[in-house]
Amino acid sequence: VYTMVNRKFADVVVSMYQGEHNLIWIHDYHLMMLPIQLRRKLTGARIGFYLHIPWPPSDVYRMLPVRDELLRSLLCSSLLGFNLFDYARHFLSCCTRLLDLDHHMKNGNINIEYAGRTSVIRVSHIGINPSRFTDILNSERVTREEERLHDMTRDAKIIGAIDDLDLIKGIPFKLLAFEKLLINFPHHRDQLVLYQVAIPRGVPTERALKEEIYALVDRINDDFGTDDYIPVIYVEKRLTLVERLALYRASDAFLLTPI
Repeated sequence: VYTMVNRKFADVVVSMYQGEHNLIWIHDYHLMMLPIQLRRKLTGARIGFYLHIPWPPSDVYRMLPVRDELLRSLLCSSLLGFNLFDYARHFLSCCTRLLDLDHHMKNGNINIEYAGRTSVIRVSHIGINPSRFTDILNSERVTREEERLHDMTRDAKIIGAIDDLDLIKGIPFKLLAFEKLLINFPHHRDQLVLYQVAIPRGVPTERALKEEIYALVDRINDDFGTDDYIPVIYVEKRLTLVERLALYRASDAFLLTPI
């Protein structure tokens, strides 16, 4: 299924490709088989791939049944990006130990040769602007929004959550887990609130996902809610930075459960 989905992406990209002046930029682990699918049809294309998650050490990675296939696909990229040097080092170690490939430095870049092509390995950190974040975090606007959240939850402990409204973000599973917590640990009722924000993305499965989430939220609130206590507060909107930071400040814990 994973390869089939990547192949569908490849078909769309190939249909839109307009020549060597185009750059194809691929993001993250969902599409790790896409570079090889594209390279078979677009031999001269410039393909970039950036991995947003850690790359494991070779002794862990080698346990994957499809370890070689993933490496060979990624090496069809012209440029491979990692968030930290350790992740790039682990990737290069996997290439050496599993594919017997060497790498070398040239013009300040790490290059690795595969199938007559050169892939450039880059480390590009992703982060935030700390000063802008801190300035807004300590602003009166955030304080007022935080106070509103505490008033809404009647000073219960807040479990915050912000996810895209997408199947892979696991919102229904999170709701089921919270429901089970309230069933198995009754003393936490009236004390914990799950404040779940879902950001609409317009994906094809969104309507069915919404219906499932609405049903779960209604069931939990009907079973465990009172006049003074709402176990799950579900918000479906794009948050402003002030609203996001206020939720960060107000929350006692943050729960992210992608699947």
